[in-house]
Amino acid sequence: QMDNQTLMIQAALDNDSGKPAKITGVAYSGGTFAQMWDSRPLVLDLAGLELAPQIPLMVSHEYSPEKKLGEVKAEITDNQLVIEGEICSETAEAKEIIAMGKKSSWQLSIGADIVSRTIVNENDKIDVNGRTFTGPLIVVSRAKLREVSVVALGADENTSMQIAASFALKLTST
Repeated sequence: QMDNQTLMIQAALDNDSGKPAKITGVAYSGGTFAQMWDSRPLVLDLAGLELAPQIPLMVSHEYSPEKKLGEVKAEITDNQLVIEGEICSETAEAKEIIAMGKKSSWQLSIGADIVSRTIVNENDKIDVNGRTFTGPLIVVSRAKLREVSVVALGADENTSMQIAASFALKLTST
């Protein structure tokens, strides 16, 4: 029993509350994706992906300081690259990404340095990320993850980013 007090729950947009917006998502689903520099599909072998403890979260692979949204932790789960972290930037663009992300999903894209790759010829088969792929394609067998970007349309159409709803509890007197 709370004498003369009412517990009110208010939904709070993360960017208006001053707290970083918590995010989770699939940055790479483990399948094929296209790149402008080659007509063959690519597959990133997650077993050969080097992950740093903190990965920059950027806007559309733009590497200027004002395009950094925050940092994420990345891990490989169920043959996918999943991320969790925060958008802590207070730029107008970051606030727009958060606001729009609460209404619809963003996609994600990765930026990685290729260390080694394998060419798979037409009709040849290769097992990667728990799946069998048929060439022609390129398998990036070793790479270093440099960044994850929030994008409107990712090369891997099975990516997504979710922004967690936050709530503020406020006690008010009646």
